[in-house]
Amino acid sequence: RLDEVGAKTGPKGIIVDARLRTNVDWVYAAGDCAGRYLFTHSAAAEAATALRNMFFPGSAPAPGLVP
Repeated sequence: RLDEVGAKTGPKGIIVDARLRTNVDWVYAAGDCAGRYLFTHSAAAEAATALRNMFFPGSAPAPGLVP
């Protein structure tokens, strides 16, 4: 539960920064739940970006354009 760990949410979903991080250090969000672009292909690209940033911090910004 996001409210239990303190992750912030907004009207479109979970609030993330340019690297898909939430305000909680170990919580990332991508795709529909982050409320950025609601397309399957962009969700897949964001998921790959979030994974890269989890294991290699700061290595990849979130896509600015829908792939």
